[in-house]
Amino acid sequence: MDFPWGLPKVDVASSNLVARSHEAASMKRIIFGLVASIVLAAPACSPKAPPPPAPSPDAPAAIRRDKPADYAERFTVELVHKPAPTAACRNAADLKACRDGAHWKIVSWSGDLTADAALASCLKEDAASKRGEDPKSPKLTERRLRIAGDPSAPWTLVERVMLAARSAGFYKVDWLVPEADPNHPRFGLWLPKDRGLARPDTNPAALDPIRVRVDWSGRAVSFRFGERPAARDMDELLQSVKDARGLYFKAGISDVAIRIEPSPDAPWVEVARLVSTLRRETIERYDFVPSGGSSDALPCIHADEDD
Repeated sequence: MDFPWGLPKVDVASSNLVARSHEAASMKRIIFGLVASIVLAAPACSPKAPPPPAPSPDAPAAIRRDKPADYAERFTVELVHKPAPTAACRNAADLKACRDGAHWKIVSWSGDLTADAALASCLKEDAASKRGEDPKSPKLTERRLRIAGDPSAPWTLVERVMLAARSAGFYKVDWLVPEADPNHPRFGLWLPKDRGLARPDTNPAALDPIRVRVDWSGRAVSFRFGERPAARDMDELLQSVKDARGLYFKAGISDVAIRIEPSPDAPWVEVARLVSTLRRETIERYDFVPSGGSSDALPCIHADEDD
């Protein structure tokens, strides 16, 4: 075919440049696609952290308490029945029958204090805020300590708290046990300011100590005066105590303490009931004998001060 105006001129260099540009773009798309497929198919460079291990089914649930409103006045520990989630207590309907140490805890608003080290550390830290306010007793604290919680708790828990309190410098201690005496739910049992160390000899006549044992059979409590058989009731026990005190009074000794010897498993409420009965007879001094058989009794003085 003839073109009267002649054949069009073609810029060969420009055509080659355009072709190369298309080829480069196509190559870029191919490379991008390959890279994307590799990245998506490859595992992440930083593997995900493994999930936290699930808690053991036998571990007790976390113990949390709100900071009590009266914290500025006193530090409170509670005795609670809290078995592990998978260790249902067969005695849940009658906690006095549960003497399994793993089911009972000593707690406060700050957490679980059941371990000896945790209990000692927490009490010492709390006592420090008012330690030494009395210049005559620089090692003691004016902080108050309250023991509350389940009245069915084994006596050994109360004993542990009392002994730890003495070591931390507390002497203003009370029990809150309404079940023992609804008219007087609070038992002020202050440790003497000599921190409970051995008192001077107040028994020059060498009279037998006035001992009351609190025994627990697993289902029932019994009270015994010294080595005598179990008392039929509280009235019989109280009469034995009165008779023994009479001998001290005749010897000119009026300052005599009642030695209370609870078995480790005795329900706390039964020990509190005994103290409540004795204090109604104006008996104000008690020596709690540690269940381990130690001769270093824990002396307490009944306190009526309102705190």
